Amino acid sequence: FPYTTLFRSMVVVGDRHVDGVVMTLVVASEIHGTVKVEDAATPPDLGELTIAMSGETIYGMPEAVVAPDLSFVLKDVVPTRFKVGVRGAPDCCYVKSIRYGGERIPDAGPDSGIEFASRSTLEITLSATAAQVEGAVVDKDGKGVVGATVALIPRGAGTPAVRSVTTNEAGRYRFAGLKPGDYQLLAWEDIEPGACLDPDFRKAFESRAESVTLDANGHQTVQLKVISAEEAKGQ
Repeated sequence: FPYTTLFRSMVVVGDRHVDGVVMTLVVASEIHGTVKVEDAATPPDLGELTIAMSGETIYGMPEAVVAPDLSFVLKDVVPTRFKVGVRGAPDCCYVKSIRYGGERIPDAGPDSGIEFASRSTLEITLSATAAQVEGAVVDKDGKGVVGATVALIPRGAGTPAVRSVTTNEAGRYRFAGLKPGDYQLLAWEDIEPGACLDPDFRKAFESRAESVTLDANGHQTVQLKVISAEEAKGQ
């Protein structure tokens, strides 16, 4: 069956019958792609590398595991604006660029998606010069804070998205597979899930952030003072 029904649209049902709803079937297609690794002294293990599409108006978007020859095929793709995610890259690698039909897809921001084009190739370039940063989150007494939320915030235009992790039983955190560049780090004792991804929420705590510059293949250790639950709720 060469059609897919992945498109969805909101229909508001009030106190009257709903008439005139039209469902349009579209022909599904495939996107072929390749992965290239730069700056690697030895070939990294890409056995878990997965390429996934996402879109605001689509659910059940396709994904594909990269083959040993570093090719992949995304099947059942419908015409839409989409974004591309890369999962399972080794810690030594970060996504340097993603091109679709020769056009570069921005890392983040309102223009981070791209329109589907039939027969266009998806080209993903990884760099094996990823950086990492780790450390501990401590309270006012210098004790490690278990379960704290740590946000890694890229600085500058065209930067990757904000990432977050939770500290372990020793109060430690770690970010790996990072694009070299400038970042800020913030840690909260207790906040709502996903709150740290909201720039308006983070703005109140900018003065508490620790800055770090990560070079290619860099590895830095940064200790963070936690923002207490009371401070976070007061904003």
